[in-house]
Formats: sequence, structure tokens, C-alpha cells
Amino acid sequence: IYTMLDTIMLEYYHGETCVGYYSNPVKIVRMTYTVVIALVAVFYPRISYHYKQKEYDRCNELLSRGFKIMLLLALPCTVGIGITAEYIVPFLFGEAFLPSIGTLRILSVLVLVFSVAYFLGHIVLIATGQEQKILHATIAGAVINAAVNFLLIPSMQQSGAAIASVLSEIAVTTVLVWHARCSYHLAIGRNYVISLGAALAAMTAVVFLLKRLTWTVPVMLFVLIAAAAAVYFGCLLLFRNDTVMELLHKGLERLQNR
Repeated sequence: IYTMLDTIMLEYYHGETCVGYYSNPVKIVRMTYTVVIALVAVFYPRISYHYKQKEYDRCNELLSRGFKIMLLLALPCTVGIGITAEYIVPFLFGEAFLPSIGTLRILSVLVLVFSVAYFLGHIVLIATGQEQKILHATIAGAVINAAVNFLLIPSMQQSGAAIASVLSEIAVTTVLVWHARCSYHLAIGRNYVISLGAALAAMTAVVFLLKRLTWTVPVMLFVLIAAAAAVYFGCLLLFRNDTVMELLHKGLERLQNR
């Protein structure tokens, strides 16, 4: 119910136009984090099985591996959407939706927030039989979402609704992770953090340099996405990110076995 409150209030205060400015960026963000979640959802059955077998070391290993894969996907998507929003919006929705650019930048944070909530919150709580704790998180999110919507939508329109969504989902994620925190221990090495930070920084720098070009929107968007992906994964390989190297070796082994 509370996830629909923002659109209802936007239409009440500002009409259908603002609803369109808000709902289209929401679609982009939802599509993106759905892909990220789908790629790490395969860990859930094995995590649930090992929890039931009380094999907690194996659970921690799977959660650490899945969390690192999730970050490798969610972080560049979050940053990428935020820094290329001025090309994504006109390309997908047309020039009439340019006011949605700022809204998309705000909502891009939800790609990471939702991914963390799902992997370290929902999966762990369901696997450990603590589903009722999810209700606590939902109630906290609903209260914050309603309060911030009433405060910001009248003056900030769709941007206010976007801020309310981000704050409420951060609250939901915080409650979920707080309840699940005692059920796992993540092992994230120093090399992983350094390589991921360097790759994100290099990707961002390249995108801002390329944005100086004056090509058409479709060409610019294609060039930015291709360059960002190449630089990001190139840096991860250069720094020998442990997760990327593991996935690469497994992929090569499967190709050889065929």
C-alpha cells in the first residue's frame, strides 16, 4: 500500500503530469534491480539448505560470495544510472520527460538499496525462519514514506516523492539487516574493496570525459555504456578482483569441459 502512496499524492497535489515524471524513472530502477536480484537469487536454495543442516560456515561462504557478486553488479548500475540520466530519459521517454532526469538520479540509489535488502535481509530472514521480522521493516518503511511524502511532495513534486522512496527503503533495509545481522558473517577482503573502488572511480572519470562530446543522444548513450562497462571490468581484471577472477576461471573451465 505505501509504495502506491507516492503516486496517489502526486496526482492529488500536482496532477497526472508529475505522476508520469515519477513513474517512468521508477520503471527503469525496478527493471535494473530486478535483473541484479535475479542473478543472485540462485544462492537462496543452497543457503536455506545449509542453514537447516546447521552448516553455518558454508552459509557464510555462500553469503559472502553472493554479496560480492551483488555489489559488483549493483554498484556500477547505481552509479551508471545516476551519471547518465540526462541521456537515458530522452532516449527512452523523449524530450517531454526531461524533468524526470533529477528524479531518476535520486531513485538510482534504490538499485543498491533494494539489492542489499533482498540479499542480506529477505534471503537470510526467510532461510532462518524469521519471516515475521520482514513485517517490522515494512511497517517502518510505510511510516517514514507517508511522513516524508506529506512533507516534500507539495513543494518538491516528483523529486520529493523520490526522496521519500529512498529514505523509506533505506529504513526498510536497515531494519532487515539489523534483524539478520547475527545470522551470518561476511568475509570481504581488502583487495576486493580496493579493486571495486578503483574500477568505479575509473568508470566515472571516463564517463565524465566522454560527456564532453556532442554526439546525438542515442549514440552518446551507447558509447557511454560500452566505455563504462569496458573500463569497469577492465579495472577489475587489472587489479585481479578475487570474485571476478573466480568467475572467469569457472567460466573458462566450463568452456574447456564442453
